[in-house]
Amino acid sequence: MTPGWSGWQELLAHATVALETPHGMGTGFSVAPGVIVTCAHVIAPDSGALPETVVGEVVISGQKLTLTCAPEDYFRDEHGLDLAFLRWPGLLPPVLVKPTFAIGDPMWTFGHPESRFRGGQSAMLRYEGPGRLHGPDGIEVHRVFGAPVYPGASGSPVVNLATGAVCGMLCLAGSSGSAHFLSAREILERCPEARILAGGGHLMHESWLEDLTDEQIRRGGWAFPGPTLRDYLRFAVKAADSHPYPGVVPGFSPPPLSEVYVQPLAWQGDEPEAGQPGLREPVPAKAIIDEERDAILVGDAGSGKSSFMRVEVKAMIDRYLRGADNRVPVRVMAADLVGAQPLAELVAASVNGELHAVGFGRTLSGEFFARPPAPGARWLVLVDSLDEVMRADQRRAVLDKLLAPGEDRPFDLVIATRPLTEPHPAIGRYALLPFTIEQVRQFASGWFGHLGLPNPAAMAERFTAALRAQGVAELAQSPLVATMLCQLFAADSEAALPTGRTKVYERFVELLNGRRFSGTPSGIRQQVLGVLAPYGRDAEDVGEALLADSQELVQRLAFARQKGAAEGVVALLAEWTAPLRPGDVPPDTWRELLTGLVRRGGQLAQRHGEFMFLHQTIEEYLAAQYVAADPYRTRDELGEVFNAASWKTGRVTVGRQSYARFLVAACGQRPEVAGALRRIARRGGLDGARFVAALAADGIRIEAQLARTTLASLRRHAMRSRSDDEMRLAVTAAAQLDARTGQALLIRQIRKRRNGLAYRRWALLALAEAA
Repeated sequence: MTPGWSGWQELLAHATVALETPHGMGTGFSVAPGVIVTCAHVIAPDSGALPETVVGEVVISGQKLTLTCAPEDYFRDEHGLDLAFLRWPGLLPPVLVKPTFAIGDPMWTFGHPESRFRGGQSAMLRYEGPGRLHGPDGIEVHRVFGAPVYPGASGSPVVNLATGAVCGMLCLAGSSGSAHFLSAREILERCPEARILAGGGHLMHESWLEDLTDEQIRRGGWAFPGPTLRDYLRFAVKAADSHPYPGVVPGFSPPPLSEVYVQPLAWQGDEPEAGQPGLREPVPAKAIIDEERDAILVGDAGSGKSSFMRVEVKAMIDRYLRGADNRVPVRVMAADLVGAQPLAELVAASVNGELHAVGFGRTLSGEFFARPPAPGARWLVLVDSLDEVMRADQRRAVLDKLLAPGEDRPFDLVIATRPLTEPHPAIGRYALLPFTIEQVRQFASGWFGHLGLPNPAAMAERFTAALRAQGVAELAQSPLVATMLCQLFAADSEAALPTGRTKVYERFVELLNGRRFSGTPSGIRQQVLGVLAPYGRDAEDVGEALLADSQELVQRLAFARQKGAAEGVVALLAEWTAPLRPGDVPPDTWRELLTGLVRRGGQLAQRHGEFMFLHQTIEEYLAAQYVAADPYRTRDELGEVFNAASWKTGRVTVGRQSYARFLVAACGQRPEVAGALRRIARRGGLDGARFVAALAADGIRIEAQLARTTLASLRRHAMRSRSDDEMRLAVTAAAQLDARTGQALLIRQIRKRRNGLAYRRWALLALAEAA
C-alpha cells in the first residue's frame, strides 16, 4: 500500500497517467491493457497535428511511458466530441468502468493539473445533470460541481462513489467549481477492448471489486459477491463441511464431510404407469440441483438427505465463485420456518444460528435474504427435514410460505423430507436410494483413510465382507448406519459387528457415553464434581446421582420430543431434576451444570442456543429405550402406535414407523408386541406388512405364523396392485422377509407382460442382484 492511498483509490492512481505533448499537458487513464484514454485536445488541435509520440508518467510509481496515437484513435468534431486513445505495448492495470450515474450522486476525480499539484490532485464533486455542447446536435456532457479543477486535469477519470467505478472522463474544467465530464459510454462505444472488459471481464478487476461495499456492488450491477456475501460464503462452507455426527474412535475427530462423502443415487419423478413405454435409470442425486427448478427430495431415516444438502452447499459455492453457477445456496432447517415472521427473517435467524456456531462474526438481516444475493444471482434455499415439523398444519404453512407465487421471488427451492402421509407439493420429485454395497465399500475406504488405518481399501473389503457375514449389509446401505458401523469396525476390527439396527445404535451410544465418562481430567464426571465440590460432600453425592441418571434423563427427553414437547431442553431437565438440586446450589449454577451435561453427552448438538438430537433416528432409539424401561408406558405406547386402522389408512408416517421399529426391538418378546404385529400384518394394509418385513431386516426374529401372514399380504399387493411403485415396495419387502419368496415374486413380475417395461427391467436387475 502506498501511504495516503487505499483500496480502489490506489488502483485508480496506478492506472492514471500524467501526459505531456507538444501541444500541452493533460491526464489520461487506462481503460484496457495497452490502451490509455484522454481528451483529444490534450494530444493535438486536430488529427493532422498528431505527434509521433506522447510522453506519459504514472506518477505514483514513477513509471515512464512512450505512447502513440493513430488517426483512427482520434475523435474530435464540430459536435463537441473530444476523445482520443493512446497505445502502449506494456500492461497498465485498467480502471473499473460503469457509465451509471444519477442526479445527486457524489463523485470524485484524480488528475494531474498544470500547477504545483502536477504530482496529483483529488477533488470531490456532485453530479448535477446533463448538458449539450453546440446546440441540439451537440454531444451530451454532464455537469458536476464541487472543488475547483484546473487546466491539465482534462482527461482525468471521474468516479461515481455510489458505484465505486469510473463513470466518465473530465473534459471541461473551470476554477469556479463547475466542470463537465464525458460519459464512459462514449469511451466504450469507440474502444472494443474496453467494451469487452466492461462486459464481464472481472478477473482483471477482482481487486477493485473486492474493495467495494455491498451497496456499490448492487448499484453497479456487477455479478460479483459483496463483502457480506463473501463472508457468508466462507462460513457457509465451513459449517456445511463440518461432519454432523461425533467421532467415537479415541484420538480421532470426525473428518470434513466432503472427505468421506459418496454421491447417492435417486429415482427422478414418479415411475411410468403400467404399459407405458420408456426406460429410466437412477440418476446421481445432484441431478436435483442441476435441474434448476423447485424440487422435493424424499428419503427414509438415515438415508443421507442432510449430508447431501451439506455437500451440495459446499459444491455450489465453489461453482458460484468460479462463475459456473448463478445460484447461491442457503441451507435451513424446516422447523426454523414455523414462526409467523416473514420468510426472509426466519431464514436469517436459522442461518445466523448455524454460522455463529462456527465463528461467523456478522448477524445477517432478513433484508439480506429478501433480495437476490448479488446482481444476476439467485438464492437456492435448501430446506432440510420437513418431516421434523411435527404437525401437519405447520408443515403445510411452511410449504405455503416457500411456494407462495411471485414473479420477483429471489430463490429456487429444494425440500428434503422423509415420506409423509399428506401429498407432496406439485414440484419436481426425487426419491433418494440406499447405498449399493459398492458405495458402502467406497464410503468405508474414505472413513478408514481419514482414521489413519493401514491400507484403507483392503480394510474396506474386510469391512464389507464382515457386513455380509453378520447379515447387516442391508442395514449398512443407510449412510447414517454405515457411518456408525465404520467407526465401530475401526474401533475394534476383530470384534463382531452388531447384528440388527437397534444393536448398532446401542453400541454407538455406548461408545459416545464411554467417551464422555472417561477418567481423564476433562471427563464429564470430573467436571461435574468440580462444579459441585464448593457446596460440600452432599452436593458431590448429588452430582454422582445426577451422572447415574443422566442417560435416563436423555431418554426421557427423547420421549418427550416424540410426544411433541416444545419446551427448551435445559428447562425440561431443570424441572425434572428440581427435587435433586441441593438447596445451597443456586438455580443458575444447576442449569449451567445441566447444560454442560447435555453438551458433553454427544447425543445432542446445540443450534440457535437450543439443543437438538444429532439425528432423528437417535432420538427415536433413545425414546424407545425409555418406553421399554416401564411396563405401563410400554402398554400405553404399543396400543397407540400399533392401531391397525391407522396403518390401513396410511396415517402412520415413515418417521413414526422408524420409531416403532426401535420400540419393537426394545420391548423384546412381550406378548402385547406379538399381538400388535399380528394385527397390523393382517389388517394394516401394505404399510403394515412392509413394517413387519422391515423388522426382519433389522435383525428381529419374526415368528413363523407372523411371517406366513405377512408374506401372504405382500404377495397380494405385489400381484394385484396397478401401481408400479406399490408392486416394487411389496416385492422388496417380501425379499427382506424371505429371499426365496422374493425371488419367486420377481420372476413372476418379469414374466407378466402387462407390467410396465421400466418396472419389469427393475425387477430383472433386482433379481440379478439378489442372486
